[in-house]
Amino acid sequence: LNHGVVEYVAPAEYVVRPPQPLVYVFLIDVSHTAVQSGMVATAARTILENLDRLPNEDGRTRVALIGFDSALYFFSMPPGAEQAHMLVVSDVDDVFLPQPHDLSVNINESRAVLESLLSQLNDMFKDNHDLGSALGPSLQAGFKLIVSASYEFHGSTDNDVIIRAT
Repeated sequence: LNHGVVEYVAPAEYVVRPPQPLVYVFLIDVSHTAVQSGMVATAARTILENLDRLPNEDGRTRVALIGFDSALYFFSMPPGAEQAHMLVVSDVDDVFLPQPHDLSVNINESRAVLESLLSQLNDMFKDNHDLGSALGPSLQAGFKLIVSASYEFHGSTDNDVIIRAT
């Protein structure tokens, strides 16, 4: 989370249009094993502690969270909401975004909701007994979420999206 990628910002002479907003999608395994081992609590705490370290000079950085076991758990955070709403997608054979908007949020505008969600994430899944793992479908959903956030702001296409796994 802290030093996985080094990026250099190109000066205006090298860019045709303004850059897309940064979109961070955190995929968190919320299966029984992950909860019992403390991985969910550690991941949520680490993300929470590092929100201020995410690059956000222009104030446009967006964040989304997707939990997964044998289903996908999206968190909708509409502007002005006091807490996130969990949307469950159990059909992982044909991955889709359950709601086109409010799945990725601006860090500045939804900071309180993000902090609340991350602090409650472990408790939300503490009674989960599902041992499955839909990692592949969650990666597909994360990609679709990044593409939809990019398209929403600049009319970008799939070719404009760069995904880095570190």
